[in-house]
Amino acid sequence: MPADFKAIENNTTDQINLMTSLFTDEYAVKLATSIEKNTSVKSMDLSYCNLVNSEFITIANALLKHPPLDSLNFEDNLLGNDSIPVLIKLVEQKKFKYLNIKNNKFDVMSLDYNNLKKAISDNTVSENVTISSSSTQASRKSTEMSSVNSSRGKLFDSSNSSTPDSPNTPSSHSSAELKK
Repeated sequence: MPADFKAIENNTTDQINLMTSLFTDEYAVKLATSIEKNTSVKSMDLSYCNLVNSEFITIANALLKHPPLDSLNFEDNLLGNDSIPVLIKLVEQKKFKYLNIKNNKFDVMSLDYNNLKKAISDNTVSENVTISSSSTQASRKSTEMSSVNSSRGKLFDSSNSSTPDSPNTPSSHSSAELKK
């Protein structure tokens, strides 16, 4: 698995893009250790990496010690409800301008998921936050999507007719969207 952890450790990058890397617990630990040594990373894209709860929690705990982070993409991984408590801590602690956690395995009918939505809607600093999950319980609905628009401080659900009126909603597949 190619990754320049030395560049991360030596503060020579402010963006980490490991999109589509396939993670293991060992790789997550190496990344977390590198992140803890870097004080300049502002954005991280770990979308489409098949991250499971344990790997996400390892990385997220390192991110909690990382002050400047303002953009985070964990789209389309295998994160479930076990990831939600540390994700809530990240949302409450960071000043995210961009956060994407859509297409994971959260149980949208759970109390944990509702607590996550509340934490996101209370984080009015966020300019663009996208969450979406496949429900694995109760109903087998395909997905639920939500966005937070900080100028209004409201949570938008695609299940109703409201949509955010932000013309800058980033595409979920572009790594450039994580740049300031």
